Amino acid sequence: MFEPRPGMRVVLRYRAGSGATDALGQVSAVDGDSVTVETKRGPVRVPREDIILAHEVPPAPQRTGRLHEVVSAVDVRRIAAHAWLPPEVTWLNRDNLHRDAAQVAGDEGAGPEAFVQSGWLLRAAGGAGKEAANSALPLDPPGVETAEALEMVSQWYGQHGLPAAVQIYSDADSSELAAACREAAGLFRDAGFVPSEPQLALTAATAEAAAGLADPAAAAPAGLSIVRSDAPHGLQYEAWGHPEGSESHSAFAALMTSAEQMFILSAITGPLPGTAGSAQSGTAGSAQPGGQPQASRPQLIGTIRVALTHRWAVISHLIVHPSARRRGVGRALVQAAAAAAGQQGIRSLLADVPASNEAAVTLMRGLGAREHHRHWFALQAE
Repeated sequence: MFEPRPGMRVVLRYRAGSGATDALGQVSAVDGDSVTVETKRGPVRVPREDIILAHEVPPAPQRTGRLHEVVSAVDVRRIAAHAWLPPEVTWLNRDNLHRDAAQVAGDEGAGPEAFVQSGWLLRAAGGAGKEAANSALPLDPPGVETAEALEMVSQWYGQHGLPAAVQIYSDADSSELAAACREAAGLFRDAGFVPSEPQLALTAATAEAAAGLADPAAAAPAGLSIVRSDAPHGLQYEAWGHPEGSESHSAFAALMTSAEQMFILSAITGPLPGTAGSAQSGTAGSAQPGGQPQASRPQLIGTIRVALTHRWAVISHLIVHPSARRRGVGRALVQAAAAAAGQQGIRSLLADVPASNEAAVTLMRGLGAREHHRHWFALQAE
């Protein structure tokens, strides 16, 4: 059963008198008895026993146009964060600071239900997943002075043995920083934070990115097959540089499987796993650079991760074997990802790509993606 959580945008169908009505908005509070939704008419507390139907809905459009074009930058960053969420997270928010202080003082009323999921999202993954999993993300006002918030960020990451980092981003279709980031960015120099190179948030309609394909398997280039798995396998982790048994594997694997819904698409050559021509059902061999593939086993040629959250598809970790690059494998995997998302009713797609990665940017633009906004990671010098 779908379980609303604070911060989600949902619609609740619930009993009201002799009929039923809806509450649409962001969930502000959840407990064992009720769910509170911030609607246009104000907060609505819905008893759980009266809820008939509940489901998550996309962020509210801020402008006119197609959904992937009109959503705000802060909502796109919220979507991206949910697709790549490490186990160690907390929210920098004044109310949470007061709650923590009350708990230290022994106030029994300051329980987990009082935790507020708004403000700055602090994420730590022990360094795995690079900055996206090890940075503070300003989404809402934290309720404290920005300089104080930056000091708290430095302290929190220091406690986790990591350099402090803050992710900042522009408004949609603008060179101006989003309101949630402006004041912090103005304090970076004095606080010792140095911004990274820009990354592009590229968005597209899944129908356009799929290029008319309804079946993901139909995107496969000649001689290849595209297969889906619900979790990464050893060969994918090896291709991503975090092989099983390596020091970084466990933390990276936790990130790769962190989304509530995700799957992996792989382009393979040779017999499909589970068929008579496959030497080992469900397993693909690895074609090493300069080596000869094992003819009796399917070979992993390329792979991509797809996370589904907030009714969006977030694609990442696209990699193609060096021997197969510039042969349309990457394009085919993105098309297949869009088609697979479309099969599940997902209309919008997001990919975060370094601005310097011309090949990836060109690939995405060729499938109808456009630059929604830019973002950076500001790291504090040690």
